[in-house]
Order: sequence, then C-alpha cells, then structure tokens
Amino acid sequence: MSQAWPAPNYNDPVTRGPALVDLAIVLYAIAFITVLARLWARLVVKFNVGLDDILVVVAMACAECQ
Repeated sequence: MSQAWPAPNYNDPVTRGPALVDLAIVLYAIAFITVLARLWARLVVKFNVGLDDILVVVAMACAECQ
C-alpha cells in the first residue's frame, strides 16, 4: 500500500511555538553556570587564570549577542 504526503497547509501551518527560544535559553543558562563554576575553580581554588579562560568568557559574550 502506497502512502502519500498530506497536502501542504500554507495558510495556517503547524508550528512548535517558542520551543526553540526556550531551549536556547535553557542551554545558555547551563553553559553560563558551567563557565562560572570553571572560573570560580580557576580563580579561588588554583589562583591561576589562563588564556583559555579569557577565550571562554569572550565566546560566551559573543554567543549572547547572536
């Protein structure tokens, strides 16, 4: 038995709403908390901040702008 695709609905398409925006906010929050924990560990525990930490902060700032 051959199945056919349903006819496209261009007038009122089915959407997922703001799910992508919600997912991006949740993932950015998780990344932000992870970066804060990394910086705390490098600053408080090891007393050592490197170039990689600076680049992570710059990358987080650039990700926020998009």
